[in-house]
Amino acid sequence: MCSSDLSAEAMAEPAANALLKTLEEPGDGLLILLCAAPGRLLSTIRSRCHWIPFHPLALEAMAAVLDRVAGEEGGRGPTESPELLALAEGSPGAYQAHRRQWQLVPEGLADRLGELPPNPQEALALAREISEGLEGRSEEHTSELQSPCNLVCRLLLEKK
Repeated sequence: MCSSDLSAEAMAEPAANALLKTLEEPGDGLLILLCAAPGRLLSTIRSRCHWIPFHPLALEAMAAVLDRVAGEEGGRGPTESPELLALAEGSPGAYQAHRRQWQLVPEGLADRLGELPPNPQEALALAREISEGLEGRSEEHTSELQSPCNLVCRLLLEKK
């Protein structure tokens, strides 16, 4: 079994043709293609695949999945952060990624994000504090730390 997460729009024509040849002559294996934009794949590739759509989970189903995972891992379920549950848009994996990002936000700053700042100047001051709070982190977390900033912005916009 081989699993490949494709960026269809980034696949060059030679790569698409090589994939097509593999699909036409798979040998004894099983090939699983995961693609967010199947409409952008060559029609000849799509015609050789079985289509199995994945849909976002309803909030109740997602909460049940996350509660089960939290129970298995000894953690807390999604009820602790309904905003993150809404941001995940039906994807338990996205929820867990958002939760990991949120945990990188320095203590104290996360508490201050419970309410929207009353005016743009205070919002900018809070954004500056968040940026400064993340600056002291190690180089290895640089890309991970940009995500919490984006997450904080999304949470603030969600509360509007």
